Amino acid sequence: TAKILYADSLVGENISDLSLYGLDKPSLTIVMTDTENVINKINFGKQTGTKSGYYANINNENNIYIVSTDIYNTLNGGLSSIRNKILVDISEDVIGITIKNEKSAYTIQRKTAENVNANSLTEWEMVTPYLKDVNQDIFEENIIKVLDFTISEFVDDNPSDYSKYGLKKPKFYITVNTASKTYNILLGNDKDANSIYIKLAEEPNVYTISKDLVEYRNYTPVYLLESYVFIRKIICTDSIVFNNGENYTLKINDSDFYVNDKKVDETSFRSTFADIVSPLISGETDGGKVGRELCRFTFNYNTNTPSETVVYYEYGDMYAAASVNGNIDFYVKRS
Repeated sequence: TAKILYADSLVGENISDLSLYGLDKPSLTIVMTDTENVINKINFGKQTGTKSGYYANINNENNIYIVSTDIYNTLNGGLSSIRNKILVDISEDVIGITIKNEKSAYTIQRKTAENVNANSLTEWEMVTPYLKDVNQDIFEENIIKVLDFTISEFVDDNPSDYSKYGLKKPKFYITVNTASKTYNILLGNDKDANSIYIKLAEEPNVYTISKDLVEYRNYTPVYLLESYVFIRKIICTDSIVFNNGENYTLKINDSDFYVNDKKVDETSFRSTFADIVSPLISGETDGGKVGRELCRFTFNYNTNTPSETVVYYEYGDMYAAASVNGNIDFYVKRS
């Protein structure tokens, strides 16, 4: 605080006429008490001719100083102008986030080496409502990198009624997890076209922030998912067992590639692998009835993660429902 009151310069000492500087009737007075209960009264008078500062003195003394306009404006803005405007300071790496709104809820976590899905192309997976890879670019650019809860306005430090802010039954819940801390953020009503009410679950204070900072609040779970129904790294794959009435084993052994123990062309093998992991999600099954089994793939890895199985079933005339490790959440084009 002492640094805030540093003067830019000393105008003069023992000046008899304080009215020349507006200090006979100060425009702003700040009273400060230090740890030893010493009281100092800082008076601000007129603005300087260059508008770069304000004349000031201490305890009505006749020594006149110039204090910068920026400091004057900060002090003259009241308590809100000098309060910390960072609602939460997330200084550690985020390892998980949960977002709930009136329509949906989803939880996304950073993968570890022990994850079943650690062989995929993304570091993140959704664990509810689907157990599936997340599109890393969309998630990190639109959520992780914009976890900025900078306060726009200090609204109410001890509300008697949160309902008028939409915070008694919040419309949005955002939970951010780091290795050592959990942040629970509640979003309520829009204050206006540009701002929304916000508070921390554990604290009483109500604030507003710009709605631009939380555009992701209405994202649906599916929007954040990896568009491929099942994509894995070839470098982590030991073999794929394929069955469509007949069995085929595609195996990688160092730099050699085999189908049913017969060595095959590497380019053709890699192209086939890409076809196997490239079907795109066409929609959610929503509990729709599946037909007969069309084919299945079992992936075995050269890492410490378990095998995984993908089964495709008839799903209408044009689509195939995909069962990934037993979960039939999505369908793809039959082709």
